[in-house]
Amino acid sequence: MAPVLRATVISGRYKDQIVRITNISTNDSGKQFAACFLKSGERANILISELQIINEAPEPEPIVKHAKSSSMPFVSGSIGSRTMAQTKNMQKNKVETNKKVSICSQCGEEYTPGHVSICEDCLGS
Repeated sequence: MAPVLRATVISGRYKDQIVRITNISTNDSGKQFAACFLKSGERANILISELQIINEAPEPEPIVKHAKSSSMPFVSGSIGSRTMAQTKNMQKNKVETNKKVSICSQCGEEYTPGHVSICEDCLGS
């Protein structure tokens, strides 16, 4: 975004007024005019030779203070509400604790039960 230009009118009808310049144009005879807004809100085209630009220092960037111990800013909401430990735990493989083991009625070996009461070895033979 272009900076806002301000100028003081040094001669003419609007002498000693501070204006805001929005546009600069040239007419057919080569004269340069500035489209300006006056303090009253009126719009006027004023010759460039009647204006003196006010040099203003740009506004300084706001200083954001962070705690020295923070590594990343806190983000609220559903995505940012997980802690680092929770995110690491999500990547680990989960141990299956609900694994059912049954004993085969024919050979006495342990097997993972399906819909039958004997193991796959005894079922196949």
